[in-house]
Amino acid sequence: MINFTMATPKVWVKLNHNGNQDVVDHVQLLIKGEKQTQLFEASLGLDLDLSTISNFVPYDQLTTEKIIGWCEAQHADEIAETKLNIENIINEQLAPSREMRLFS
Repeated sequence: MINFTMATPKVWVKLNHNGNQDVVDHVQLLIKGEKQTQLFEASLGLDLDLSTISNFVPYDQLTTEKIIGWCEAQHADEIAETKLNIENIINEQLAPSREMRLFS
């Protein structure tokens, strides 16, 4: 089983949106997968749909978990596809199905 973790090392904010200041509208989501001794990570740039904001959270009160929750709610398919790609890469690293050979 692949263990996944996610982080948000960078976010972009609109300085003012509908009267709210510092509204996160773009997230760099880093997804890491790990199994045994193998680790692989991928980064996604995700735009957040601000029209779905119902309860504004001030920037200084945001948590990584909250931002990841927004990303998962708005980009579930893209995140699932990225996790599947990471899993496939790690599984190939652990049990290669092919190898490179020099041909002369």
